Amino acid sequence: MADDVVKMAVPEAVVQSIVKESINAHVLAAMKGQEALVRGIVQAAIDRKVNENGEYARYESRENMSLLEYLCQKAIREAVVNAVKVYVEQSVPLIQREVEKVIKASTKPLVKSFVDSITDSAKDNWRLKIEVKPRE
Repeated sequence: MADDVVKMAVPEAVVQSIVKESINAHVLAAMKGQEALVRGIVQAAIDRKVNENGEYARYESRENMSLLEYLCQKAIREAVVNAVKVYVEQSVPLIQREVEKVIKASTKPLVKSFVDSITDSAKDNWRLKIEVKPRE
């Protein structure tokens, strides 16, 4: 009876899931009551330096900031952009009126300058030549 061997085929996926669950259970059991460890991990992640794009810094620089600072600045920038968009959307009629006023005020000098330029050029026949041809 000692020579009898029992063979059983178990799919690899089943073995992997059992091993993974066992490892997770042991890690969680080992970490119970270790809030200081978790707090340290969280603090290290928040304090880690990032660059202006929020990517972890590869080298030390004065421009680097903590992840928490970066996220706060990013949230504030997004809030400012959204507030400005809302303000501009609400002010579209006023902005359009002001643009029309500026265009109307600036077209008179522009037209006058154009007419004066053509008039001055017409005085000297070397500078302005006008030909009138019949249509074909």
